[in-house]
Amino acid sequence: MTLRSVSTLNRACASVVASVRPQPATEHHRRRLASSLATHLASRRAEPQQHQQQQTPAKYSIAIVGGGPAGFYVAHHLLKHRQDITVDIFERLRMPFGLVRYGVAPDHPEVKNVTNTFEQVLANDRTQYFGNVEVGKDIGLKELQSLYSGVVLTYGAESDQLLSVPGEFPGPRLSDNKHPSLAELHQADRSAAASGGVISARSFVGWYNGHPDQTALNPSLTRGDTAVVFGQGNVSLDIARMLLAPIDALQRTDMADHALAELRRSTIKRVVLVGRRGPLEVAFTIKELREMTKLPGVASTLKRLELTPEEVAYYNNERPRRRLTELLVSTSEAAQSLTLTPDQRRWELLFQRMPDGIVRDAAGNVTGVRLRHTALQGAPGSRSAVALEQTEFIPCSLVIRSIGYRSLALPELPFDARRGIIPNIKGRVVTPSQPGEPTILPGLYCAGWVKHGPLGIIATTMNDSFATSSLILDDITKQALPPSPVASSASPSALPQFVFNKQAFLAANATELAAGTAQERPRIKMLHADPATLADAQSETAHGAN
Repeated sequence: MTLRSVSTLNRACASVVASVRPQPATEHHRRRLASSLATHLASRRAEPQQHQQQQTPAKYSIAIVGGGPAGFYVAHHLLKHRQDITVDIFERLRMPFGLVRYGVAPDHPEVKNVTNTFEQVLANDRTQYFGNVEVGKDIGLKELQSLYSGVVLTYGAESDQLLSVPGEFPGPRLSDNKHPSLAELHQADRSAAASGGVISARSFVGWYNGHPDQTALNPSLTRGDTAVVFGQGNVSLDIARMLLAPIDALQRTDMADHALAELRRSTIKRVVLVGRRGPLEVAFTIKELREMTKLPGVASTLKRLELTPEEVAYYNNERPRRRLTELLVSTSEAAQSLTLTPDQRRWELLFQRMPDGIVRDAAGNVTGVRLRHTALQGAPGSRSAVALEQTEFIPCSLVIRSIGYRSLALPELPFDARRGIIPNIKGRVVTPSQPGEPTILPGLYCAGWVKHGPLGIIATTMNDSFATSSLILDDITKQALPPSPVASSASPSALPQFVFNKQAFLAANATELAAGTAQERPRIKMLHADPATLADAQSETAHGAN
């Protein structure tokens, strides 16, 4: 495909997307969407599925709220095990696949291969996709419950944990106890980025992955040479790697173009990853650590690790932990003999430190972090950190907090604000009764991070989603889940224009892949962040057709 044909396809797809630009969620939109869904479901229930050898009318309809890995694995399992189920996937964003698209590091294309399975789900005649639809805003949860046999909540964790220390935000402080809304967090991150302040890992990762909520983040990477990352998990190492990796290597990935341009200008040469506990409690994997040790032109400046006999005995009895700790030890030993040049890019892990404050200058710009030393209590591997009196200061111009994600509440849904999850019993949503044991809400399920918190890798999410979908299949077998409540006499009607459906996704996906092929990259993500650009593309397409 030539660059000219890619450009033409890009403009054509842009015009498709422009026609489904978000609109305010008025009561008219909500009623229209609910009505359209009802007729859509009735049509699917009444008509046999053409791809099946035995003509089986759709009997059960399942709505999945969240188009990330958890949602698609639930759909995959349901479609595989019953032929009389239809699945509708609702996603707040236009494009599906959630963290696989917007969270996995650009230089980990092998992890993104799971989208092959997800695309097979979308290709199934019994699946429909409703992107650009926010449940709780464009359509209510209770409305979905009235239209479907069951509803599965898989919308993940869109918020994050706060440091909750003085100076974290340049404006009014957001308290961790307040559980700020998504809009408040986005605004706080944009304000922090503008002042070289504290940015969430969620926003920074979304920024370099082309997440539409974070395209306007614009982090300042040219105010200094040091970045501090609070957290020692895989996401923290991803961020450090993106800040330090040779730009030519990143240029071959699907990283968003605006991030590539800013990273090319970046003056960051040192990344310090701070953890409250010790080397035996780090949350990252050996794969991520090994990648850091092999970054071209990047050195590790770890201090020598001095482990106690008790710590050595612990990691020797845990094979994965032993291999990881041995690599940490050998990396720290090698660092002792390094001779660094002034421009040497480098990273280090700082253990037994906790945030005590963010220091800013008179203009509000971050100039450093104040850390408090900690002591460890308990058995190795599960120790807790206790604050000490000793403090230290690290000059820096950028701070990124990467200490955990958390889910947000959905209107009309029980929510455990303390744990940041939907209250559930093995995937069945519950609501506390007064008094007594929690009450199971029939036909309402959850899977993934919104079920158990932000834990595990994609394989963990897959197994968890299969477990929840097995509950649904059991409920159908036991006749505990009713057939689709929509009457089969209704006639189909068009869905509202702002819905981004399977056809729109296929067009956008084809455009991204073709544009990527032209530049020898996996894909070039269509961000669609600027309505004016879309309008121009739509106008150009219209003129070209005349």
